[in-house]
Order: sequence, then structure tokens, then C-alpha cells
Amino acid sequence: MIHDRSYMQEPSWRSRGVSVAVALILINAAVYLLEGTATYWTTDASGRSAVGEFVGKYLALGPAGIGHGFLWQLVTYQFLHQGFFHLAFNMLAVWFFGRHLEDLMGPRQFLKLYLGGGVIGGLLQITLSAAAPLHFGSSVVGASAATFALTAAFALIEPHRMITLFLFFVFPLTFRAIWLLRMALFISIAGVLIPSGGVAHGAHLGGLLFGMAFVKWIWASEFSFTAWLKKFQGEPKPQARSPQAAVARVSKTAGAAPVSEMTPDYISREVDPILDKISAHGIQSLTDREKRILEAARSKMAKK
Repeated sequence: MIHDRSYMQEPSWRSRGVSVAVALILINAAVYLLEGTATYWTTDASGRSAVGEFVGKYLALGPAGIGHGFLWQLVTYQFLHQGFFHLAFNMLAVWFFGRHLEDLMGPRQFLKLYLGGGVIGGLLQITLSAAAPLHFGSSVVGASAATFALTAAFALIEPHRMITLFLFFVFPLTFRAIWLLRMALFISIAGVLIPSGGVAHGAHLGGLLFGMAFVKWIWASEFSFTAWLKKFQGEPKPQARSPQAAVARVSKTAGAAPVSEMTPDYISREVDPILDKISAHGIQSLTDREKRILEAARSKMAKK
């Protein structure tokens, strides 16, 4: 039946089973428990732990590690946390912002945003540590840079969405999402200009800037580094992927059949390729015409 098709319903992370956002939360929680348990059982009488030393030297992000070529630290540090509340705050951001962004962007683009924010945030933090080692020279752990990228992306995509934060876990503050981005930028920039111990403001700022750039220039334009590199090297432009090619073919037959007919042939020719494009690139990748076709089909189904 037409109304049973997935594109006749609102996209939802629940319909796909465990989403990437939920998987990231589970992985971070598992790493936290594993690290804490291993550290506890390997701590000697002097308070030293072989596991703790290994994590600090090889997995946490630090100037010494990057200086020795441990580039994997730009990824591994994102899955380490200093304490339960550090983990909880970051994972709450993934839960509230991440699921929505994954529905809009699709799993692949969302994962690029998350990991990219962590990497760029880590690079900015390391750059600051080279310039001012006394203020930024300590090791960094946590998914804060990645979650700040999610925050920035959410605020740019849904600037007028009302969100509520609880000040001191008691007093509710409700404001538009764009103001959360503005406050985060202000605090991060101030923290970089006036460093304070214990907070990786450079990583936070890097995550925010990457999230903003990702929405404005990468996700919105469907930027492909591989395609850009081939073009730069003078190679011919690659052919469009099948979902896009299918949609392009549909665009050439815009007047082939009115939506009012809603025949199986029309569904197969006009609507199915749009669903493929949503699955591959997210609903925001649709053109105005494709959105009109999808909305008309949904409206027709609702009247039955």
C-alpha cells in the first residue's frame, strides 16, 4: 500500500533501529566503563596505574604525543572522559542534537560532522599549545569538541527552535537555538583569549567553527573531497551517483503524470528516486521540486 511506504511518513531515527548517534553514546559509555574498570584493577599501592599511564601517553590528545607522530590521538581522545558528569553532559548533547541532525543529514554526513568537529577542535587545541604551552599544554580528553560541532550545526539549521537549559540543574532557561551558539562562541573565544585551567576552550572553539563551516559549505553544497581532489588533478568529473542520477532523470519528466493519479507507475518513476536521495544524502538535499512532489504524494495519501 502507498501509505505503508517509508517516504510517506516523517523520517525518524527509530525506524532505522539503533542510529549512529545512539551508537556513539553506547561506545563512549562502554569506553568509560572499560577504562575505569581497567584503571581500578591495575592501580598499585602508590596510586600508579599501567592502564592509566598507557591511556595518558598514547590515547589522550597531547602535544608530546602529536610531536611523536601519534596522530590517532585526534580520534581516540574523543572517546575518553575525565569523569561521569563530563561524559553525561557530552552524551546529552549527542542525544538531543545528534538524533535530529542525523535524520536531516543522513548517518554518513552526521558521522563526518561529529568526528570532524573533534579532529578540528583537537588540531586547534594543539596549535594553541604550541603557541602558549603554559596555558594550553596539558593533555585533552572528551567529546566536547564533537558535541560543540553538533551544537553549532543544530543552531544554524534550526536557529528559531526553542530549547530549555536548567541553570544549576534547577532554574529553567528557554531561548532560541541561535543564542546557544552565540553564547558558546563568546565563552570559547573568551576562554582562548583569557585561558583558564581545566577547560579546553581551543577544542570547543574549533568544534564550533567546524560545525558552522560544515553546514554552510560542506553539507549544503554536498562537497566531496575526493571529487575536489580529482578535479584539482585534472581528472574528469565523476558521474553522479545512482540516487542523484535517478532524480535527474525524474526531473526531465516533470509533467509525465499528475500527482492526482497516484498510480504505481507514478510512484515508481517520481517518488521512489526521491526516497533514494533522502536515504543517501538526507532530506535537506532535496530540490524545491522534489519537496513539492513528496509533499503532494503525502497529502494525497492523507486524504485516503
